[in-house]
This record gives sequence, C-alpha cells and structure tokens, in this order.
Amino acid sequence: MTTPDTTRRSLYYYELTFNDFVKYEGVEHNYLECLRHVNKLVRDKDKSRYLTRENDTLFFGQLDFIPDKKYIKGRLFKVRNDIFPQLINMSSEDISDLVTDEEQGILETTHFLIDYRNRTKAQVALEYNHYGARITEFVKYLSHLGRETKRVKKVDAFPLVRDRLESITTRINRVSKFVVKVHRDNIDRIKETDEGLATTLHHAQNYANSDYVTLDMKIDYKEKVDTPIARGSIMTWVRKLISKPDEIENFEQFRVEAEDEENNNKLDVFDLIIDKEKSQIVAEKKANSRVIVSSNFFPKMITEYERKYL
Repeated sequence: MTTPDTTRRSLYYYELTFNDFVKYEGVEHNYLECLRHVNKLVRDKDKSRYLTRENDTLFFGQLDFIPDKKYIKGRLFKVRNDIFPQLINMSSEDISDLVTDEEQGILETTHFLIDYRNRTKAQVALEYNHYGARITEFVKYLSHLGRETKRVKKVDAFPLVRDRLESITTRINRVSKFVVKVHRDNIDRIKETDEGLATTLHHAQNYANSDYVTLDMKIDYKEKVDTPIARGSIMTWVRKLISKPDEIENFEQFRVEAEDEENNNKLDVFDLIIDKEKSQIVAEKKANSRVIVSSNFFPKMITEYERKYL
C-alpha cells in the first residue's frame, strides 16, 4: 500500500465573543441558532450565505455538529476570482494556464473547530492557510451571517496567548536587529500605536505595491551606548500586546534580536508574537491534487485541541 503524501499544518486558537441583537428568554447561545441555520442554507445552495468582495467570495460548507462534545467542525471556503496562477512542469519548464469557465474560481479551504461548551463565549481552532481565509476574514464572515440571520450583531476574536511578554520588558537591552512583517491592510491599525513604524511600512508598501511588507532593520549596537529609538518602539509594542493581545493579529512577524539581561547580555532572539497559542499537525494530501484530506484532518485537529485544552 502506498504511503500517503503529507504536509505540516499550523493551528491557531482564539476566543470568540458574540454581540447578540436580542436576548431570547432561555436561549443562551443565539450564535448557535445562526450556525444551525447555515446548514439549511448549504442544503438549499442559498447564496445569501456568500460574502462577496472585490476579488473573492467567502462562505461556509456544511457544518458538522458533535453534540456530545459540544463541538462544531467546518470549512470556510475562500474562492478567488481575480487573477489566476499558472501551472509549470519543473522538468521541461512548460507553462500552462488554468482554463476555467465563468462560474469557476480558485478554492482555498480553511478548516476550523468551534468549542461551544462555555455558556458565554466560544473557542475556535483555526487552520492557518496562507492563501485561504484568516481569522479576520473568519470573524467578518461570522458577523455577516449574524446580520443575515438577525441573531448576532458583531463577532470578535481574541488570540489565546501564553503569559510570556511580561518578562521581555526587563530582559531586552541594546537592540541589534528587528524584523516586522505585516499585511498592507493592517498598516493603518499599527499607526494608532506607532506612527513612525506605520509610516515606514506605508512608504515601503507604496514603493512596491505589495500585499505584504517586511522591514529588516539592523543596528550597529556595539558602537552605541544604547539604542533608545528601536528599544522604545519595541517596548511600546510589548506593552500594547500585553494590554490588548488581539493586536498580535496585525503582524505576520515581529522578531527582535537584542542583548538579553538574563543571559549576561548575550544576543538572543525574542519573538513578540510567539505568545499566540499554536500547534502543528501532520495532514494527509490527496495523491494527485495535493488537496488536504478533510476526513483525515479533522480527527487530528480534535485530538490536538483536546490535548491542549481538556
């Protein structure tokens, strides 16, 4: 029997909060009524569940309720309908187009697991798919469904984090390097906390007209008694991330190389967003298409979630 091809996939964990339109007497989970209604829309292929944007469309596939565990497992689809990629044969370097009809698009799938055991809030494990829907889109889509069903006005997600950032405030001395990577949509959010960093990111994004911007800043710290500008910016963000952990979502990367007070001021790398809870699981791929096999993925996702939180 042929061994299936596999790949490693990351899971991130969040707390979901829901702002209900109406508090129905005796009903504590109005968002569940909203999600139960989704399956009827799926069966009917009702396009009211679609959230169509300029270059893509978001929608849920069938949701699978697991009553004994109080879990919901599902897939959030992101259909790209702008510019399509091409295929290349790496041996011959022959390039071919993806030929589609008007109703077809490039489908990206994000697997998720919702735990609704808590009466006031839910937790979600979300697969990280670089090209698929992220947590911000997951939240936007849930809010869209809530408004459509008149059950939920707004949904918020807060990353589940480990309490590690506090120690960084007393450990970082002179800064040698820091690397920041953000999506262009998050630059304005960063401006509210650090206008200087946001301005630099904005200029870089405008220059290249790119979706992501990476700043890799190196400082000749050995020639300086201190690095107050870099350290000041970093401390601002550390305090911000401690007080508002959801700000972590503004960054794809935020790494600092600096002297470590606790290690005789030897250089060490501090990852400011590593506090975000994360797991990795091995996912099976279909033989020819290389698509993730959902029936193999979900049991592993549940096992990993329960290992961390039960």
